[in-house]
Amino acid sequence: MSIETSPKIWWVFDLKEAPQGPLSWEELQDTLASEGISDRALVWRPGAEHWMSLASLSALPQLSPLPEIGSEVSTPPVETCSICGHMVPPNFTVFVLKRTVCVHCKPLFLQALREGAPLPGAPMYGTFGQRAAAKLIDQVVIVGAANALVAQLFLWLTELLGLNGSADSPTLGYVALSGFYLFVLPFTIPIVYNVFFLARYGATLGKMAFGLRVVTSTGNRVSAWRALGRYFAEMISALVLYIGYLVAAFDEERRTWHDQICDTRVIRT
Repeated sequence: MSIETSPKIWWVFDLKEAPQGPLSWEELQDTLASEGISDRALVWRPGAEHWMSLASLSALPQLSPLPEIGSEVSTPPVETCSICGHMVPPNFTVFVLKRTVCVHCKPLFLQALREGAPLPGAPMYGTFGQRAAAKLIDQVVIVGAANALVAQLFLWLTELLGLNGSADSPTLGYVALSGFYLFVLPFTIPIVYNVFFLARYGATLGKMAFGLRVVTSTGNRVSAWRALGRYFAEMISALVLYIGYLVAAFDEERRTWHDQICDTRVIRT
């Protein structure tokens, strides 16, 4: 097959590192020659149904036509093995018990499954007791932060409103301070606290103390929007006698109602 001035659409994958690309046909040949990539390496380009071995390059004429130069180039299909963490072509994986397993890890995974042993790569979920203790620490932190902020605001209002200057000023100052404390701080501080720590660090201070982390069902860190939604979903867990929290003690993945709603898990790191 003759490929002249071919566009950069080729990817090469030696099953050790991440796929390299996009490359032109000429760059692909140079990469294969210069980097000593093994014969087990795979190549892919848009139009190919699967990744192909180097030995199958003779099948390229049967692929769909090359995309025009300058057209949008597709990224290659890859999956991440939940056991070894390596990126693998989809045709080299199996999906078992909600986990993507590569062909190299499949025998070990199936053996553990047959023997009833802990599955390799399976996350360790935070226990109900750990999560309850972490929640208690978070509440102490939030209340402490609220009280410290209110104390600072009190000093600021004292100076701004001149609480010592007239008989009416103290009443006005305390009413303003009480309104802020009762209606603003109880909502804003917990929201900011949870969203900031979950989106930035994957865990609140309480969860950090127990080595816990909040992730999505795919193991990724939660976004700020998901953290915000999880905070409001947590109100549902507390709405009916905290039953939404108690279900975590009986769930296989230790999920509360707000975990189920937002598709999150609390794992031990």
